[in-house]
Amino acid sequence: MHRANMTIILLVASLYLPIVKSSGDELFQGREAYSKWTTENQGNYNRLSILSSSSDEQTAEVVVLRWSIIENQDDHRQDEIHLAIVVQATGWVGFGIGENGGMKGSDMFIFQASGGDLIDAYATALERPRVDQQQDWSLVRSIVADGLLIVEVTRLLDTGDSMDWPLTKDSQPFMPGTKIVAAWGDTEQMTYHGANQRLAAELRLFGAAHAVSQESLFKEEMDREAEGSIVMRANNILIPHKKTTFYLHHCYTASDLTRTQNLPANKTLHLIGIEWLIDREQVHHVILSQSTEDIISSCDMSNAPSSTLYVWSRANKFVLFPPGIGMVLTGNDAMAPKSFGLQNHYENPGKVKGVRDSTGARLYYTSKLRETTAGVIDLGDPKVMLRPKPVGNGLQSHRFSCPGTCTSNHLSSNAGVTVFNELLHMHTHGLSMHNIQKRDGKEVRRGSVEYYDFNQGGHSVKQEPFQVLPGDTFETVCNYNGTRRLHFGVEASDEMCIAYLLYYPATDIYVACSFQSGTANCSAQHTATQLVEAGQLERSFAVGDIETNLTKPTTAVKDSSRAGDSTILEVVFISIAITFCAVQIFSRCFRSSQKYNRVRTDPKDCDQEGISEARSCPIAVSSFNQTAVRRRNQPVSEPIA
Repeated sequence: MHRANMTIILLVASLYLPIVKSSGDELFQGREAYSKWTTENQGNYNRLSILSSSSDEQTAEVVVLRWSIIENQDDHRQDEIHLAIVVQATGWVGFGIGENGGMKGSDMFIFQASGGDLIDAYATALERPRVDQQQDWSLVRSIVADGLLIVEVTRLLDTGDSMDWPLTKDSQPFMPGTKIVAAWGDTEQMTYHGANQRLAAELRLFGAAHAVSQESLFKEEMDREAEGSIVMRANNILIPHKKTTFYLHHCYTASDLTRTQNLPANKTLHLIGIEWLIDREQVHHVILSQSTEDIISSCDMSNAPSSTLYVWSRANKFVLFPPGIGMVLTGNDAMAPKSFGLQNHYENPGKVKGVRDSTGARLYYTSKLRETTAGVIDLGDPKVMLRPKPVGNGLQSHRFSCPGTCTSNHLSSNAGVTVFNELLHMHTHGLSMHNIQKRDGKEVRRGSVEYYDFNQGGHSVKQEPFQVLPGDTFETVCNYNGTRRLHFGVEASDEMCIAYLLYYPATDIYVACSFQSGTANCSAQHTATQLVEAGQLERSFAVGDIETNLTKPTTAVKDSSRAGDSTILEVVFISIAITFCAVQIFSRCFRSSQKYNRVRTDPKDCDQEGISEARSCPIAVSSFNQTAVRRRNQPVSEPIA
């Protein structure tokens, strides 16, 4: 077998969001093929986004996306998306939709120009994609010319297939958008693409005709409504290189901010936007906290203001609130904060020397008070009261049950409250997480991250705002691939289980229905369970996975002279690789872990749930060959001379 085929398929494993350009696609307009296609087909699409693979203008490659949402007024089950992607490539392109913005848990299509084949596929781990048994993407047209690959496809918004994510509305700027990934290349067969031929982005598929970045939306609203801002940030601190984990705490009183930043005194102000000022990649998370006390005895983890105001965890850098909603920033009433805390958590696993950082946040305010105030509810174990208890070895489930007495005592009136943002947080051993809401003992809603990937950032659940009534209970469930040495703690190599709910109208400055909570009637019960199999992770995506990879088509197969012996050898190689990794678990698996993961993991524990699921022990698998699934009624590729 050719060594060139022994590659790991990683569609996207990036930590960045690319630039989302708000102006036109002039870069491609000089190419005859693109100009002709645009002229003939621009009427077919009513939305446009121009994306870049990198912030480096010298090396970045541009991707053009055009799409339309086609609604069927008689039967919304037939609503479709029509999408076109244009990349600077001649060989292949992959486009995916996921919950994380990475490859794990992504639903995708892959097009290879050499055979004109469109493949509906999915991935549940950092491995080669698998063929979906139900082929739902349909090819409309493909063009290869002038160094560009143009692919047009369609799909139902909700296919009813467990290997596809439904496309749901995402137009509101305070809600998470749709996370997409893409990769492309010039080779005939899909192979590893390199850093400049991939991207991850968050789009609003149901939004404005010309896609506008969250940054642009944020700045427009702040220019229109904010009267001023204050900044809380580190001051060019030196990140230690002799230890992996470092916490920095800054504390401020409202009077400090009045004196140093002209924050208006003796006046009620509403917080209406937050811009996270993230300086370095070593920043793991940032927590803004608050307190009604104006005296801070010492600024450390034990004594700093501890009521959550807002959290950043590798997620969107711009926070907007729903229309008419704000958070109390200062004032004279009982709920108004009198002091604030900034906690920066740094992780420097490479022990890089000389890195300085000024990470923090800019808070925008107005004295024109909004109709309703927002607050925060913490669930799970936000204070990590379980530390240093072990997580447990193998598949482990930890459940934190918030009693109905909490919502009964801390929510205003029988109308309850509305939650507009739900953030779920674990660390590198997390597999899936669920925040389950129950009413009268029955589940009424759940927010989930089914294929948790810590490296892809904070996990805000994409959903419409939902209601919480007095008496409702919550079960916050975190599932892990544990090790003998893994325990709960504050370092990235430890584990956490936290859910944050942003809600309105606020009934208190802060409510924590968590393990050993200090809030009356709000102490969550903790239980731990050893799981037997991956089927107990409570996933809905890729259930019934039959392990069909892209070298094993499941419908009509296109003939290929390359598909014979090489395919058999590839399958044999994969079997040998898995066996070899299991036998050499103390060495090979550990070195592979270090190559693709910065977090240190005990190699003895890489054999849980299967090698492909254990993120700390990836294995090399071969790229798929040219044999592929041909779509039903697939049109012929259309070259342009």
